[in-house]
Amino acid sequence: SNAFTNLLSAVSASDPYTELCVAQGVYKAGPERTNGFELKLGMTLYGGFKGQETMRNQRNPGAYLTALDGDIGEAGSYADNAYHVVKCLSQNIVDGFIIRNGNADDSGSPNNGSGGGVYCVDTDSVISDCTITSNRASDYGGGARQGVYRNCRVENNHCSNNGGGGGGYACTMQNCLIKDNVSATAPGGGVFLSICQSCGIVGTYAGFCGGGASGGTNQNCTIVANGALF
Repeated sequence: SNAFTNLLSAVSASDPYTELCVAQGVYKAGPERTNGFELKLGMTLYGGFKGQETMRNQRNPGAYLTALDGDIGEAGSYADNAYHVVKCLSQNIVDGFIIRNGNADDSGSPNNGSGGGVYCVDTDSVISDCTITSNRASDYGGGARQGVYRNCRVENNHCSNNGGGGGGYACTMQNCLIKDNVSATAPGGGVFLSICQSCGIVGTYAGFCGGGASGGTNQNCTIVANGALF
């Protein structure tokens, strides 16, 4: 009886360090391109609820898919999509979501040219058990910019200009699958200047160097079937 029906409203109305439990469904950013799911300090989002649970451990994100979607204007067109689907400030947790269709295409902007799927202002927010897919950026990190990513799928993301990191830029990736991402003209088809631990980096491409990863460190990773122009 006290549940929000609009997730953007719930995020906006909630105080720092609030935990929000999100039922299955598709939740759109918007209506403006600058209106993503912008989390306050310490706020946490958990997806994968059917809507009848009384405790967080009863949810099932694999069965009750919960999507945060940046496709806010003309359906299927990236031109008017949200710059960032999720924007984390600090000490945030985002767990159990599909994060898709962001388009950070304001090249050269201090904020809106990077991190189409997830943009983290600080480095301590944690995104876990999420699929980050079909996001774009003109500069750095088509899928994600900064933050810690655990047990995530980062796939089919793209960055287009002279930044780098089709899947992620300046991220810490732990036990993630980084697959089929592209950095069209810059390093790091999968990731750029990132730390990868026990990850699979597969089928990514860079139009410069480091088809799978460029810069950063890779520990206990499987890096196969990636390509680069140089």
